[in-house]
Amino acid sequence: MLINGSERRVVRPGFHLAIRILRNSLPCSGTVPHSLRTGDILWPASPNQPAPANRRIAFQVYSYVSGRRSLSRSVVQQRGETMQRLAMIALAVAVTSTFAGCKLGSAQNTTAVIRYKAFEAPATLVDRIVPAVNRTPIEGSTYLLAQGTQGDLTALQDGMLTDSGLLVDRSRRIYFWPKEADGWTYCRVDEKLVGGGGGAGFLGVRSKDGRHEIRVEYLVSHTINTREPIQSKLTYEGALSNRVLIALMPFARTDGEAVVHIIAFQADGWR
Repeated sequence: MLINGSERRVVRPGFHLAIRILRNSLPCSGTVPHSLRTGDILWPASPNQPAPANRRIAFQVYSYVSGRRSLSRSVVQQRGETMQRLAMIALAVAVTSTFAGCKLGSAQNTTAVIRYKAFEAPATLVDRIVPAVNRTPIEGSTYLLAQGTQGDLTALQDGMLTDSGLLVDRSRRIYFWPKEADGWTYCRVDEKLVGGGGGAGFLGVRSKDGRHEIRVEYLVSHTINTREPIQSKLTYEGALSNRVLIALMPFARTDGEAVVHIIAFQADGWR
């Protein structure tokens, strides 16, 4: 948020890291707005005045892009470009708030490759492969966690919604515990879908008491044809072995279709 020239200006720690994550992970075409490139996302210096609410910015993104479905191509493109800029700003704020005053952790003797995927699948399919009885709530989160097999993940991905497709598919080697910075973004803009999403947070790996452990901590947003913007934390810490960690967020699209937003994590290549 820009403040007038009469007030003192400060830049929150981690801002440039937020922009670096956005530039490296945004899959849509476009450039970082000038205000972001020049570091003009600023807050009043008063310690009692909080940064703008992430929820408010996410709602602005949703409000702008959730209009009529029958759009001309030029209008779709214009909305897509604006939605992309707003989503980038929202995620930058989220990452900046997450990294402010936060120590990232120390290098470990253990490293591992973490691969994660994000996609949408029909609720009926998900209920069959990952029954409700196998899902565990996360405190303070709208996501549910379950552990499954590679076969479960394959079945979910084979049945994913083809209009939105595979939203994220990323692998990276993690060297730190408890926190190594990470983030992603995506967007879909066409005659049927309008919206985007992303995640900002941390990953961690370690060996403890003879077992391998991973740590996941993200602020996740998702707005593709959602009736209301989804924004929630996603956390996990513990052993994973050869299992797949599956995060599930059921919701209804604007046309009433029951859908589940899925983020799946795997860890291998331990050494």
